[in-house]
Parts: sequence; C-alpha cells; structure tokens
Amino acid sequence: MQCCVYILASKRNGTFYTGVTSNLPKRIYEHKSDSVEGFTKTYHVHVLVWYECTEDINSAITREKQIKAWKRGWKLELIEKENPEWKDLYDELQVLSSCVSCHSCESRNPEKKNLDSIFQWNDSQNQSEVRIFSATFSRSLPSYSLPTQREKESLP
Repeated sequence: MQCCVYILASKRNGTFYTGVTSNLPKRIYEHKSDSVEGFTKTYHVHVLVWYECTEDINSAITREKQIKAWKRGWKLELIEKENPEWKDLYDELQVLSSCVSCHSCESRNPEKKNLDSIFQWNDSQNQSEVRIFSATFSRSLPSYSLPTQREKESLP
C-alpha cells in the first residue's frame, strides 16, 4: 500500500502542517472541510502545497518525521522547488484520481488544457501511475478514490 507525506499551508509562506496518510484525497478533503478538530482547523491550514508518495507506511512516517524536524527554510525550499506558484495541489488530486480510477481518456477532464502534455499516463500490471513533468520533478499517485457523497455527509 502506498502512503503519502504532505504539507499544507495557510497561505504562501504561512503556517505549515506536515502529515501522513494512506488516502491523500480523502485526508485533504477532511482538512479542507474542517471535519476534524485540531491544528489545521484552528489555524486555517487548508492548501495542499506539497506531497510525496512512498511504498509503505514506515517509509512515510520516517519521511514525515524528517520533514517535521527540518528548519522552516528547508520546507520553504522543498515547496518552492516543486510548486513555485504555491498552487493548491488538491485540484490536481481530483483530476488525477478520476483518471486513475476509471482509466478513461474522456475522464481526464476536457476542461483542463492539454493534460497529455503535462501528464504521462501509464497502466502496467494493473498499477496506474501518473507522472507529472514540470521540469523539476515527477511524482506518482497511488490509485485512490475521492470521498463519496455518503462519506462526506457522514463526516462530523
């Protein structure tokens, strides 16, 4: 099972939160909807600015602890390197999740301009992998599903 380490921010150069999860879209949705009490709800930390997927939970936890121990400047450098515009990557997750889950070109969201020039789609051995090419990085996304309407309604 792949797990992800992620960094949320309240705004550009704002407050940071570093976390780990086995279902990134669902967890980010929980942060954004303030459905879980805690730091991100208290300090309005809702913008997904960076994430990295690992092959197992132990690797993810190790990476999370490593990043949490970093100086703020190092975290800023990590975010700036992969997301210099500080875009909310949650929107990227929504597009990628729909593509990965149904494996259909039509679901790649025709509203987005030329996704094929940004993403390389690869299905091999029933593992979907999406690589994002932005000159500085590539990242693979495990096969996730976004929270269903029922799951959204059942959140506290």
